[in-house]
Amino acid sequence: MELNTDILFEALSKIYKVEAAGCTLTNLSLDLPEHYLGGGSAFKKDHVYIARTDQLPPSPELEGPALLICLGGSPPNWYFNSEFSLLIVKTAPDILTLFNKVQAIYRKYNEWADALDKILETTADIQELIDVSLPVFNNFMAVIDGQMNYLAYTREMSCKTCKSFLPDYSGKVPIMIFKNLAKIQKAETLQPESDFIPTGSYVDSIFNGKVLVGIFAIFPLHHSLTKGELILASYLSGKICLALSRHSKILGSNINTFQKLLSDLLCLLPVDRNALEHCLRQRGGDLTDTFVCIKIKAFYEDTDISVEYICSVLEASFEFCVAFEHESIIAVFINLSRTSYKNIASLSEALEKITTNLLLKAGISYPFNDLFQAYFYYRQACCAFEIGYALNPDKMIFNFSDCLLSYMTTKCIGEFPLDVLYPPEILELIEHDKSSSVKYVETLKVYLNCSLSITNTSKTLGIHRSTLIARIKNISSVLAGSLDDPDYRLLLNILLKAYQK
Repeated sequence: MELNTDILFEALSKIYKVEAAGCTLTNLSLDLPEHYLGGGSAFKKDHVYIARTDQLPPSPELEGPALLICLGGSPPNWYFNSEFSLLIVKTAPDILTLFNKVQAIYRKYNEWADALDKILETTADIQELIDVSLPVFNNFMAVIDGQMNYLAYTREMSCKTCKSFLPDYSGKVPIMIFKNLAKIQKAETLQPESDFIPTGSYVDSIFNGKVLVGIFAIFPLHHSLTKGELILASYLSGKICLALSRHSKILGSNINTFQKLLSDLLCLLPVDRNALEHCLRQRGGDLTDTFVCIKIKAFYEDTDISVEYICSVLEASFEFCVAFEHESIIAVFINLSRTSYKNIASLSEALEKITTNLLLKAGISYPFNDLFQAYFYYRQACCAFEIGYALNPDKMIFNFSDCLLSYMTTKCIGEFPLDVLYPPEILELIEHDKSSSVKYVETLKVYLNCSLSITNTSKTLGIHRSTLIARIKNISSVLAGSLDDPDYRLLLNILLKAYQK
């Protein structure tokens, strides 16, 4: 493996007192070391020479940038103004010992490079790549896929400083770590604005076209990354990219057939029954199972949490769950028959923990037993979300069962504006309330809710019985129908429910 000035300087500085001078050769281009034998021979490009200062000619021939490691004081001034990268070693006992130390440095990195190549030629296992690299970096490393699953990380490090970087309850990368990593579009050393990623972390995002397929990161939890380590990190990142390319599943080349079939159902496209049944059986399910559909959307339109990550968290958190993007939201189908959640209440409770953590809201349909009716239950989930959010914006979970009356009321109104639907007597009551402290509309609503009970209504409104009777008499004189008529009461209830909205 070829090295550079920084790597050799840092390694030698752990052994001897070393001074760097001249230019710095940053590319991994420096070949194995050799003794400079003197005699006026030319210095070749990208070679590493080890020499005693008193053996150096005053102005040699130099064919290109090269590294000179010298012992015995500073070389002639000419060397400082040339394309030489200089490492002046001041404490090595002799030139042979120095040469052996430099060879040992090369041997260490050659063995590492050979181990990486062997892994790539056989299993291409990313965890193995990380494991053999730990002695090189001695810091917390991680490789993450585009759905924020850990593909590999330094499992040997379990110290307190690493705890916040370990997988969360769903086996994923902690959300705040991911949100910061996902912003990185190319390899760089971070100077983050947040407290979640250490300053000086190395992060390299790996793309397949425009699709993020992986992130390689080194977090300096034990020591700051040196210039040489950053170059080595880039080298390792290239090997990880090759390993990722060997795993077609990670690159997303496999199409999820079940997702495609469900998406077609939501688009009212024809779906082959046998194909759908086959997909269900592969997942341990059946067409007769009970399902539920969920619509999920973020709190904020500008959230930087990816759809892929949310879908991945949901599928990891719930058994027999499929989540995918549909019409700019996330559609989720859960097979209730095959999970521990046997009813909507227990499912809602579990789902709320996830939505709260990820700043999401969700609408949930009724349970259903026919996937070919998926479109209608998807619409239920959408209506639950829209109506529930309008009525209770602070809630996280909206069940269609809680929104059914509001939905039916809205549909009863139909094409007309609300004030056009109000009969004259209701408009008269509304006008009365605008200029009076006595509220006839509220009184009528409570009276109907209390099933025309004077006693219960007076208690609810907190007024005297005789006062209520007089008020009901005034209201009845305005109404066009009789409150004893159940159809008329139903009409009033629907109109007052719509008025309340």
